[in-house]
Amino acid sequence: MSAQHGTAHQARRRPAPLAALTALAALALAGCAQLGIVIPHAAPDGPDAEPAPAVDCRTEGYWPDGQLATPRPGEPEIPTPGRVPDGFEAVAALRCTTDFPEPGDPVEEHNIFVERFEGDLDPLLTALAGPDDEASGDVFCPADLELVPPLWLEASDGTLIPVHYPRTVCGKTKPGVHEALDRLEIVERTVIEEDATR
Repeated sequence: MSAQHGTAHQARRRPAPLAALTALAALALAGCAQLGIVIPHAAPDGPDAEPAPAVDCRTEGYWPDGQLATPRPGEPEIPTPGRVPDGFEAVAALRCTTDFPEPGDPVEEHNIFVERFEGDLDPLLTALAGPDDEASGDVFCPADLELVPPLWLEASDGTLIPVHYPRTVCGKTKPGVHEALDRLEIVERTVIEEDATR
């Protein structure tokens, strides 16, 4: 994956805000659990994903380490994940992730990576084409927050698009996409370059 397609080569070190994130998530979503409010998401049968010049690990609203993602002044808006356009010939999936320290680990900093998956992408594309669940009546959701790893597809011509995970009525990702990724091979794991993301 070339630099213009979102690969970076230097470490970006950031403190892991695990305790703060857990508390924030509980406060932010407590109303959802009590009032039966469903968090809206763009459905896969909504707009197609638009190409972007590089992988952006902020497309799910948070960095993979849980920090809120906002564009810097003068930057373009963060791309919105969408459904895979008809005729898009995917050759790889690119997932943003992080290496949270294990409990008791003295290391307080971590990296953010882009993992490149290759192999038979048909099961992944099938999972991505699934619909979001629709609520019928009031829905009571648990007061927790899923940190969704931003996911991109790369086409044979190098085009990159951010793609949407099908969601449950509570806004949680369905297992199909994760299961399909687990069956693919990670052929490259690249540390994000600080200047390319902040």
